[in-house]
Amino acid sequence: MRTIIFFILTLLPVFSFAITKSDHPVTRVIYITFDGVRRQEIFGHKEFMPIFWHDYAKSAVIYGAPDSNRIMEVAAKIPYSLPSYQSQMSGAVPNCLENSCSQIAIETFPERLIKKAGLKRSDVASIASWEVIDYAFQNKLGSAFSNSGTRAMHDPYTYEIDPTMKSLNLRQIKGYKGDDTRWDKYTMAQALYYYKKYKPKFLWISLNDADEYAHAGDIKHYQKTLRFYDRELDKLFKIIKSEKLQQETMIIITTDHGRGLGKAWMEHESDMPDAWRTWAFVINGELANGKKDGKYVRYSTLSIRPTVEKVFGIA
Repeated sequence: MRTIIFFILTLLPVFSFAITKSDHPVTRVIYITFDGVRRQEIFGHKEFMPIFWHDYAKSAVIYGAPDSNRIMEVAAKIPYSLPSYQSQMSGAVPNCLENSCSQIAIETFPERLIKKAGLKRSDVASIASWEVIDYAFQNKLGSAFSNSGTRAMHDPYTYEIDPTMKSLNLRQIKGYKGDDTRWDKYTMAQALYYYKKYKPKFLWISLNDADEYAHAGDIKHYQKTLRFYDRELDKLFKIIKSEKLQQETMIIITTDHGRGLGKAWMEHESDMPDAWRTWAFVINGELANGKKDGKYVRYSTLSIRPTVEKVFGIA
């Protein structure tokens, strides 16, 4: 018997998030988006995220894999970033047809978490590289806490800047690349610090470098960015474990859209079938609202809102 138990233990990942148990209900969600990361790199070249595949994938429910019956897709009128993010936050197909759309026109689930789940403003946060994320995150600016683009981080209530925030703010200014988009390394540093200090119940970490490099046709830095994401996920998971919150935290990792194939990999237009195909990993839970389609079950960006709302009992 001891031999059998030892054998089973050796098959477990080095670090594991426990599936929800009755004595440890899921009460928190961390939502992470890798802008414009294709499923081809996620599933076809696992060397780009070796830590995740070795240590965490066994604890995840996986969507969008080529050999899976769980299909993941963009639910928008066009496979662009802002329309996709608006569908994720609202649970509805938006009228938005470009990345220069105005503020989302309806209430989002982060706003509903504050109204219906009784969460504080600091409990519901978005920390993003791309400043336009604010147009998807909330209908009324200031309802929840957000920090995007090159804006300085500050306390959600007092607007004071503590020494760590000040240091990170100065570093991201020094590393300013000339538009209103922050490098992901500073976004992750700000997000990890915010998580440790405020322990938000819902945190959206939105990363953008991969899409920037893909549009530039820079495959080397696109792939390097995926390896960076892998290391940063590992940091985040270890922080969650150190806070003893791994059993009560659902983690959703996904993207906003796919990309074209071959030489068209730099773009994601409506006439590119793979631009509509995405992927997701969920730890400590499953996506909601899957639609049966023969032997397949289809999920989409519309699955995010009901999944998170179910965790907080407001579905």
